[in-house]
Amino acid sequence: MTIPYYEISWIILGPLIPSFLVSIFNLYHFLSDRALRKALNNHVIILLLCFGLVYELTIGVALIDINQIGVIPIQTPAFCYAWALVSSFLPITIYLLMAWAAIERHILVFHANWFGTNRKRLLYHYTPLAICIIWPIFFYTTTLYIIPCSIPLSYTTSACGRYSCVVQARWSALFDSIGHYMVPTFIIAAFSIALVVRVLYKRYRARGQIEWKNYRKMALQLLPISFIYIILQFTWVLMYAAYSAGLSRIAGASFYSDIRSFGSWTVLLTPFATVISLPELGKKCRQLIFFWRPQRAVHPQPFTVNRPNANQTVLVPLKRMATKPAGIIQTTTQPTD
Repeated sequence: MTIPYYEISWIILGPLIPSFLVSIFNLYHFLSDRALRKALNNHVIILLLCFGLVYELTIGVALIDINQIGVIPIQTPAFCYAWALVSSFLPITIYLLMAWAAIERHILVFHANWFGTNRKRLLYHYTPLAICIIWPIFFYTTTLYIIPCSIPLSYTTSACGRYSCVVQARWSALFDSIGHYMVPTFIIAAFSIALVVRVLYKRYRARGQIEWKNYRKMALQLLPISFIYIILQFTWVLMYAAYSAGLSRIAGASFYSDIRSFGSWTVLLTPFATVISLPELGKKCRQLIFFWRPQRAVHPQPFTVNRPNANQTVLVPLKRMATKPAGIIQTTTQPTD
């Protein structure tokens, strides 16, 4: 049974609001902490959160609206062209970043010397991240705006039906489906499983000679996100690959449609999988919950002592005391005869 459009809007809205809040929470702690901000393994996570936040505020809201009322919110050609571009390149950027994260995690864990110099970091770290962001924008700008497309706008379909311009040519349709959906999803699944196997094997071979805690943190940071992609993304992409290979579209059509309805959850659930990897998560949550509690003022409190020989008064500081000042404690010693 196919899920009605009205219910799809609630499927998206349900995790959208908490996902937005958790994204802000994650980004605040990743960007405010200098050590977290400079760590190479966190850069792709920060990018995933940033693009996911844009996805929630644009595509997520638009999908809720069109599934609720049946038409796009702003019925103008300019909005249709902008929405077509954003809804095309933004998910693919996230998929490519996630695929590269699965590959790069092997390098970070087992070949850390590849990032030993600034030149190596530029070549093996920053350049792939830039390609994952620039390539989708270039591809979809070309297929949507530069290549001629005579398909009319439709204000009752997602992206005004402009995505049909991407798949109208056979070469672009094959490249988009294989290069942007199938390959990244298979990379995420294969490299994530391989990472677990390699880490466990290295731990067995080393027999405690390596710092297992560092390997575990590096490896497990990405695995919750990979698990989400394997469950929600890999399933329908595998069916899509089977359909492309010749399987009848009738087989599993209802299940395929329903699982595609949860496709946005891969982006919406990523912040929840990311927050697990934050160091001192419990402490950060307590600070967030109890941030309104006033800080008790701390003031140094002196007391006076009269020296017995010269009858001189000396101020001696006490340890810092909280709450209100308790006044000056005066201790006087009378000179002896």
